[in-house]
Amino acid sequence: MTSPRAASVPRSALRVRYGPSRRRRRASETLLFELEWSESGRARREALVVRIQPIGYQVFPEYDLGLQFHTMRKLAPTDVPVPKMWWLESEDTSIFGAPFYVMGQVRGRVPTDNPPYHSGGRLTEITPAEREAIWLGGFDCMARIHRLDLDAAGFGALRRPQLGARIGDSLAMPFAPRVTAVVTR
Repeated sequence: MTSPRAASVPRSALRVRYGPSRRRRRASETLLFELEWSESGRARREALVVRIQPIGYQVFPEYDLGLQFHTMRKLAPTDVPVPKMWWLESEDTSIFGAPFYVMGQVRGRVPTDNPPYHSGGRLTEITPAEREAIWLGGFDCMARIHRLDLDAAGFGALRRPQLGARIGDSLAMPFAPRVTAVVTR
């Protein structure tokens, strides 16, 4: 694995407690768990998430797990809220049968996929004020991404000046091979 700290922890010192269930998502497999280990004689515990690249049917025509990981890692020092990214395992598929990454858990509720979140489940059962706060929070996150200084955040090579100054300065760009090259640098 590519986590330097994890490499120094003997497997016998690790204890994994899985969350209530493996959750099948349409875009990828998601596994919630707690990891306990000893580091320098001190007990450590971390609530983590494993995102596993889908095998077989995929919602998206292209699924680049490494791009997701490196994008969130580059966003971490900005004001865009992202979980702590622990490590990416893109070569050893013997653990889950596919590449995966590990990130910190973020407290909250995940909207359902089925029924779609806008037609059933928690978002249809909360008050209009709570629903408004959730939607405005999403817009706030999108605005933070669009306000980023692309060069300072490490995304400068994604500029597309041929699309115009406003679009060329935002991150809302179609996926392209050069996106992966820039983000994974």
